[in-house]
Amino acid sequence: MPDVSNSDTCCLGSNFIALSHSNRSADIYPYSDEYKAIKNVPIVSGATAYDHPDGNTYILIFNECLHFGMRMKHSLINPNLIH
Repeated sequence: MPDVSNSDTCCLGSNFIALSHSNRSADIYPYSDEYKAIKNVPIVSGATAYDHPDGNTYILIFNECLHFGMRMKHSLINPNLIH
């Protein structure tokens, strides 16, 4: 299981659903020793809906992301990973 520090990946929260599980997980260590690590965060492909101002709804799919699910109300999307 990899250790992720100063992660450069996307973190999916409750506004995403997991589409597929990689059967891998990561231990997430925070930037400060004042906080505990979060162990065994699943690595998944996930999807969410985006309501565009043009009136269309788009399904966005992200691969190889950390899935926090209901433990996080929002998601953290790394713009360097979006193509």
